[in-house]
Amino acid sequence: MINEGNGMLPTRPCAYLELPTAKVIADVQASWNGLRKRARVLVVIDRSALAGDADAKKLAQSVDAGLTLMAGDDMAGAWALPAAAGSTQPYVELVPLQLLEAHRSELRAALGATHRSVDRVALYQTVAAAVSKLKTSVDPSRINAVLLLSAGRSSDPADVDRFTTLADLSAVARQVPGVHVFTVAYGTNPDRQVLRLIALAGKGAYYDASDPPSLVRALAAVTSNF
Repeated sequence: MINEGNGMLPTRPCAYLELPTAKVIADVQASWNGLRKRARVLVVIDRSALAGDADAKKLAQSVDAGLTLMAGDDMAGAWALPAAAGSTQPYVELVPLQLLEAHRSELRAALGATHRSVDRVALYQTVAAAVSKLKTSVDPSRINAVLLLSAGRSSDPADVDRFTTLADLSAVARQVPGVHVFTVAYGTNPDRQVLRLIALAGKGAYYDASDPPSLVRALAAVTSNF
């Protein structure tokens, strides 16, 4: 029963908090980009997940749309996997890590030139290399993260062990500052379980964009973590 004997005042409260005005809400939202911690993101694109050149173009446009949500003083770079057969490393560096403000057009052009590849995919070796790249020059003032857009399949028999890679990702993510891994499922029938495990080990997050129109929404969700 609501009464003073039970420690409750039936006639209270007599005052209410006013909801903020629309302008206040808009100002708070506008200030977020200036207040949040800056990011250092390496985007890794799995070219085996692409259906063709038209799909590659859509992917590039979606990634570019997601990156527009990041500030000019955020840093971003891009890799693509797999590399051509016979390459010494399983990925190709499209654009090195650099400030977005001065190099956004360079990143956009590199993404737009991406094409489907049918070469063997060393998924775990590439993810491990991307994390290692960020770790060797980790910036404690920024969020350091790998963003993997992939079908989640390794087709290279020489790829490194999955469980060892996941353990290594977890160890790096636990460090302060750590390197986190975000995964986006992309392509026809991606292996969602693998991508979830990679994101879980990397203490990031998993998003499903196997449906092309959902890719922009997934990237928007990823960038909201930065």
